[in-house]
Amino acid sequence: MEKINLENFINSIETELISITIKNGGRTEWTDAIKNALVNVAEEYKLYSSCNGEFAHNNLNYHYHKEWLFDMIAYSCQKEEGIIDKVYLCCESEWDKNIFDDFQKLLPVRTEVRLMIYQVADKKENEDRYLKTIKHIIENASCSLKGDFYIFAAYNNTNKAFEIKRYNK
Repeated sequence: MEKINLENFINSIETELISITIKNGGRTEWTDAIKNALVNVAEEYKLYSSCNGEFAHNNLNYHYHKEWLFDMIAYSCQKEEGIIDKVYLCCESEWDKNIFDDFQKLLPVRTEVRLMIYQVADKKENEDRYLKTIKHIIENASCSLKGDFYIFAAYNNTNKAFEIKRYNK
């Protein structure tokens, strides 16, 4: 497998999330749209992915329709042997107010990118309640190591768009 440019990979994730638009959709529609976007990114980089969901495309050469451990995971592996070489993305999403339990599942995993998707009422709630608490958890969890990289994608219900923040411990 050719080496993946992580900055390009991260930019692709962010671009796909920002481009999602759903009118009058509920949790299921949003979750499926997010998983579709992330599976598209994995396919673009020839990574395998695993997650449940309804997918809008049938050209899923690298996708397994099952979820394990995380809402979505993208990884490289030796196809002949099925041995995982490297994990590039682990994603958790939570649409309820208490995201912190799901978020903490991302802390110990050895992956290039940890992605947490959640919703907020507005920018102030995201900064005051969520980002402050998440960063505190990262800095104080002994399983979170220096250099661990996170993306926080908060869907802002006021302006109907994702606000994306990066964090590197």
